[in-house]
Amino acid sequence: MARPDPGGTVVRMPHRVTATAAALAALERVEARHGPLVLFLPGRCDEPGAPLCCGEDEMLPGAHDVRVGQVGGAPCYVDDELDECWGRPAIVVDVADGPPASLSLEGLDGVHFVTRSDAPRS
Repeated sequence: MARPDPGGTVVRMPHRVTATAAALAALERVEARHGPLVLFLPGRCDEPGAPLCCGEDEMLPGAHDVRVGQVGGAPCYVDDELDECWGRPAIVVDVADGPPASLSLEGLDGVHFVTRSDAPRS
């Protein structure tokens, strides 16, 4: 089932993104410094990549992004074709030590977000 959210982005229900307690704590620290956040879930067809965490005004969802859930107060988006390729998996956001490979905001704390999913792997 899909419905548009107030911004017009398609939201696939039910929400398929959850987070570990450690990831939620990291998001809370980042949000305290930077304000409202958004997570983009990139990847390749064979596996999801590390989430990109940014301020909600820094990067807006594109025409092909679908909202697949929310972690803490941060909406989570993925490219619609990538989501289809993955088979619309359940995704768990976690956190690991070390800097992110991108300019994701949690890197200031010396950690990076990671994902686990039931997406098929090749």
